[in-house]
Amino acid sequence: QMCIRDRVSTQSTGNCATVMSKSMMARGIMGLAAVLVITPLMLSVVPLDQVLAPDVKSLAGRRVLICGASSGIGEELAYAYARKGAHVALVARRVNLLERVAAKALAAGAGSAQLIQADLSSQQGLEAAMSEVLRLDNFEGELDTLVLNHAIQRWGWYLPENDTEIMKDSIGKLGKVWDFEFVEASVRVNLVSYMSLSVLSMPALIRAARRNGKTSHIIATSSGAGKVAVPKAPVYAGVKHALHGFFDSLRLELEHKELPVTLTTAIVGQVETERLVSLFNKSEHSNQIKMPQAHPAQIAMDLLRGGEAGIEEVYTPLSQGLHVVAILRPVKIFRWLLDRIALIALGGRNLLW
Repeated sequence: QMCIRDRVSTQSTGNCATVMSKSMMARGIMGLAAVLVITPLMLSVVPLDQVLAPDVKSLAGRRVLICGASSGIGEELAYAYARKGAHVALVARRVNLLERVAAKALAAGAGSAQLIQADLSSQQGLEAAMSEVLRLDNFEGELDTLVLNHAIQRWGWYLPENDTEIMKDSIGKLGKVWDFEFVEASVRVNLVSYMSLSVLSMPALIRAARRNGKTSHIIATSSGAGKVAVPKAPVYAGVKHALHGFFDSLRLELEHKELPVTLTTAIVGQVETERLVSLFNKSEHSNQIKMPQAHPAQIAMDLLRGGEAGIEEVYTPLSQGLHVVAILRPVKIFRWLLDRIALIALGGRNLLW
């Protein structure tokens, strides 16, 4: 209205233009801010890079090392890569299971399937395993994809069950399912070995990439416990959170040095694996948070597609919503609500306090 009234003079017309310009600028800034806020939220609900990742038609001739390949997701990854024609090297402790997986991988179409029994809890074991893999026929010192999928885990309260037990002695002690030897072993197997194998494999990955003219890949299996709080899993959650920090930092280093290797971290939800089924069948864990469990074969295909496409983070299965929870949890009200839901599932807390 002011602009309409002021059109009677040149000066007021200039004022009108200034007001309108500022108004348009304000609306533009608000629109840009809305886009910057809404776009990440929309992408968190529908991770387009993951959904639109191309199907892998063939990996014939590619050399793939899978750690933790004797069962569960690792076993299904062996079959998934085998169906694409890759050469697979399978690493685990249980050689009898590896023999079965190797035979099935060959039947599924693997270019070759060879197994290595290894202890991944020590630096000596890690170096020996990598050296043995690189000496294999068809590998010859090169590696196209490294899959880090091995893990050990326990589930239970980190402190004793109640106040009386916690205060029983002058110095504290762990809950009944824990011991510090296992805590240290968990850090070595679930974190340090991933860090070490990433370095040990790097020359072989780079050699393969430069000779073939194709990018090499590292795929590391993480967990929803590496993104959100999970009751009764403090050690596992701790090392998985650390895993994300390590790979996020290493990814920046690879980019800075222009090395032809991508890093994919897979955030995996509840999967129908031997370990999880055994855990939930125990009476003391019967009230844990349970989601509809995904089959390991589905998870394996998501990891293969995302890893070979070089996607930084792959959430699987999307139906469990971890990709949304990971975005919302840093917001204080959502963090509080998610924590309350977790405590309710344990049967120990009311929603409001």
